[in-house]
Amino acid sequence: MRLNRHILSYGVAVLSTAIACLLALWLEGLLSPLVSPLFYIAVAISTWYGGIRPGLVSVVLSALMIQAAFLPPVNQLILTGPEDLIRLSIFLLVALTINLLIGNLRHSRQKIEQLNQQLLQTNTEQLRMVLSAVQMGLWDWDIVTGKIQWSPEHEQLFGIPTGCFDGEYATVEACIHPEDRSGVNQSIQQAILTRSHYQHEFRVVWVDGSIHWIEGRGRAFYNEAGEPIRMSGTVISISDRKQTEALLNQQFDRQRTVMEIGQHIRQSLNLEEILNTTVEDVRQLLQTDRVIIFQFAPNGSGTVVVESVGDRWLSILSTQIYDPCFKDEYVELFRQGLVTAKSDVRTAGIAPCHLELLLNFQVVANLVVPILQGEELWGLLIAHHCSSVREWQPSEIELLQQLATQVGIAIQQAALVEQLQTELRERRATEAALRESEQKFRQLAEQIQEVFFLYTVDFGDVLYINPAYETIWQRSCASLYQNPFSFIDSVHADDRERISTAMQGFINGDRPFQEEYRILRPNGSIRWVYTRTFFVYNDRQEAYRVAGLATDITARKQAEIALQQLNAQLELRVAERTAELTEAERRWRYLLERVQLVVVGLDCEGRVDYVNTFFLKLTGYQQAEVLGKCWFELCIPSTHRQLMQRTFTEILTDNRHSYYQNSILTKAKEERFIAWNNTLLCDSVGKIVGTISIGEDITERQKIEQMKNEFIGIVSHELRTPLTAIRASLGLLRTGIYDNRPDKFKRMIEIAAIDSDRLVRLVNDILDLERLESGRVVMDKTTCKAADLIQQAVSGVEAIAREQHIGLMVQPTQLEVWAAADAIIQTLMNLLSNAIKFSPPHTMVRVSVQPQVDRVLFQVQDRGRGIPADRLETIFGRFQQVDASDSRQKGGTGLGLAICRSIVEQHEGRIWAESCPGEGSTFFFTLPLPPGECR
Repeated sequence: MRLNRHILSYGVAVLSTAIACLLALWLEGLLSPLVSPLFYIAVAISTWYGGIRPGLVSVVLSALMIQAAFLPPVNQLILTGPEDLIRLSIFLLVALTINLLIGNLRHSRQKIEQLNQQLLQTNTEQLRMVLSAVQMGLWDWDIVTGKIQWSPEHEQLFGIPTGCFDGEYATVEACIHPEDRSGVNQSIQQAILTRSHYQHEFRVVWVDGSIHWIEGRGRAFYNEAGEPIRMSGTVISISDRKQTEALLNQQFDRQRTVMEIGQHIRQSLNLEEILNTTVEDVRQLLQTDRVIIFQFAPNGSGTVVVESVGDRWLSILSTQIYDPCFKDEYVELFRQGLVTAKSDVRTAGIAPCHLELLLNFQVVANLVVPILQGEELWGLLIAHHCSSVREWQPSEIELLQQLATQVGIAIQQAALVEQLQTELRERRATEAALRESEQKFRQLAEQIQEVFFLYTVDFGDVLYINPAYETIWQRSCASLYQNPFSFIDSVHADDRERISTAMQGFINGDRPFQEEYRILRPNGSIRWVYTRTFFVYNDRQEAYRVAGLATDITARKQAEIALQQLNAQLELRVAERTAELTEAERRWRYLLERVQLVVVGLDCEGRVDYVNTFFLKLTGYQQAEVLGKCWFELCIPSTHRQLMQRTFTEILTDNRHSYYQNSILTKAKEERFIAWNNTLLCDSVGKIVGTISIGEDITERQKIEQMKNEFIGIVSHELRTPLTAIRASLGLLRTGIYDNRPDKFKRMIEIAAIDSDRLVRLVNDILDLERLESGRVVMDKTTCKAADLIQQAVSGVEAIAREQHIGLMVQPTQLEVWAAADAIIQTLMNLLSNAIKFSPPHTMVRVSVQPQVDRVLFQVQDRGRGIPADRLETIFGRFQQVDASDSRQKGGTGLGLAICRSIVEQHEGRIWAESCPGEGSTFFFTLPLPPGECR
């Protein structure tokens, strides 16, 4: 019987594996990923039914079937590469794990059944001892009365104090976990109805609130009428088994996660996706609160690049961290492979500054594993437990180390991919340039009537032969590619030895190959050919190619002179055409590179294809910083970007906006205003491939236009104001309302006269300023005494000062200056007039002179109301005054200081003001010393 059982077990293993293979073959076209799961099911069935050994037989048979039926080459037990070996190894690892787990469970089940049989055979005392040892209880339920009797062990397993059970079914049901009650009742009822054994696993809740797993077994007994009257059975604690199963499942899940992440790394090139998947899987697997990957910067700081965090906890994604305590103490250790596991960071002896950082992130326990990229420390894989203290298990630490290794591989893989992509882009660019060069070369070579050929330096291979070969030799180019020396076979027999000798001499480097010889065509006709062959040298002056031209000179032999003339004309035309093309290209490039205009070429995606030298000079960019970049993101202000992208689209689709203006950003983020002329670029078939735009920098013109508009607005306002006052006064007089009021009549006349004088002063000041700035006023500079200039200016304003009760104080001086006397006197009078106008009565205006190294410093100081700090520079502009009411109350035009600045600057001097509001102002200007004088 036992032998039959063993044979049946192995038969089930073979049969289940064969069925899995047949199903896999049947579903291969539809569901190829199910191949392994079907064999896993076969292994599980074989192990559960027969044990570990039949399961091993199923594993081996499954591996052989997978190799023979599903891995190429099919029907052969041969591994063709490392990928097949890895796939087969993964299958064996998982299948053996399933075999071991199910075998252990089956063995445990068999042990329990054997134990039950032994318990039934022992006496009551032995049964109690065994029940106590194995945590098993007995129970008996009278279905008719509803009363239950059970052993003391049963009470212990349900967490009820000994002797406190009242025998009621409701009491038993109250101890069962609420989620399991319906399942227990259904299992009991089903066992009674089907007259089968009752067996069910459920949880019980003890009085202290703890939860324990119980397996209940039982059997119903029936009366003669077939009605159930009682049920007896056992309960056994399976909490340890459940914990073991949970640990095994957890370990299996962790290993599966490591394999899945490893497989994902091998299949994906997206580093960001890999990192995000890693932290999310680790957090779910460890059941922790936060998992991050921290990347180091060269200076020891770093950034949290990815994060998975629970809803209750602070997110620190993209946080930049610089912790000097951490850098000094841990970075080098992590580079050597240090792993830190802190169950409670508050008691782990961590440096205070680092501990403060962790507490700010709500960290209570943490597990830190280094991520190495080769021999270099790339970053850290960190698990944070924030809710409570946590003891990290060795399996968890090992898991994180394995994942860190996988992440390091992914980082190296991503770096390698990026390097390969860069090399691929460079290679493609080189290949494109070569293709373009080759295309130009072929176009030229295929247009000429001579045979052009290109050999390797040893004449072993023909690299190129143009179609003229077929015309002259009347043999196919393919024949020459197959046999590089086949052209010698067509040489006339009388010339063959001479040509072979000359060719060998050329190969040996003795002399160049320039020979005339006859060739014999397949139709028997003879043609004369002149061949010139030469070496092509690389940058190191090494010969690496042999090129040459072969010309049909039959006509020349028949008529030498006519052929020479024709050949000369042909060569001249080729040279002229080549020279014209070269000159046209040179002029075009010369124009683009030297024209003082911005030239920008864009492709249809808005990327920069070309910029000229003036653009680079204007914007401050290097050519490599611009080519290939998005024009709108690089050079267009963000406020105008969307509008300009829409305009660019309309240019490409409708050829609109051939002329427009917009601002661009330089590398220093300075805005320059450009007026563009746009032209569409098309390829040889008329397809639009981009645009070429030529623009003029009109930034200064825009500023000048703005200044002109402002100047016109100010001047019109300043002219309109006095004219309005004059017109109003004269209008009132014309009405006659003041004919009988002489005082009012006189006042109107005075107002008109005052505003007329103001208008005259304004016009004179504008004319003076315009003449000064246009250079039409010639400064006739001579050596002048500073005291004389000051005295003449003071004499001019003395009457005004006396009228305003202002004193004038002049500091004596013997200094001399190099200046135009009238212009400097006008400057001093303007400054003194301003000082008098804005000084309160009975105060003093001081004029002084101080020597400097190569200058003389003039100072005009008053005790007026002062000038605000933000106006000290603007008051020297046109029509600028500290207070807008000064024009009406003081009678100024706002041009006096602008005239002063223009005069001083034409003397190569400088003018400025200093002031303390409420205490007065001091105006300074400098003039040069006479030639030859210097202090």
